[in-house]
Amino acid sequence: NEGVVQESTDIRTQLAKAQAEEFDSIYFPVYPQIGVAGLKQIKELGISEQVVGGDIFASDEIYSVPEAEGVLYTFANTGNPEEFQERVRAIGKEPGSVTSFAYDGINIFADVIERVGADQEAIRGELEKLTFTDSIAVSEVEFNEVWDLKKVDFVVKVIRGGAAEDYK
Repeated sequence: NEGVVQESTDIRTQLAKAQAEEFDSIYFPVYPQIGVAGLKQIKELGISEQVVGGDIFASDEIYSVPEAEGVLYTFANTGNPEEFQERVRAIGKEPGSVTSFAYDGINIFADVIERVGADQEAIRGELEKLTFTDSIAVSEVEFNEVWDLKKVDFVVKVIRGGAAEDYK
């Protein structure tokens, strides 16, 4: 169990520690910058165990490196309607893999703050009982006792030939 600094571009020390242990896979939920560097270093060190990243691996920056071939990543099965993507592009931004979640989050907080004000305890109380059905990303936003979404489906993707496909 080794952590990395997201701005790092050299994780050979952590990888060497991992190599000294017996393991089946490397869980590597990092941002693309360190993801690219880390995937290259994993291959340089001859590590052949399965690499599993997080949803941020849904990125051309990751897909473009040959070392990403065969890497798995989890991805929330979310809505991202074309109409929403067009609205994002209209303001000069490119919609990413989590843009719809971010949009929902802003709308949820705006709605809660409008109803209860800016008091943190009041906001927390409101979020605890929240059922938000005006979501773009998922059918309904509700949180469980550890603040995870109660309802969300995840898919596993595999990177092959510079693109992602469903892992089967």
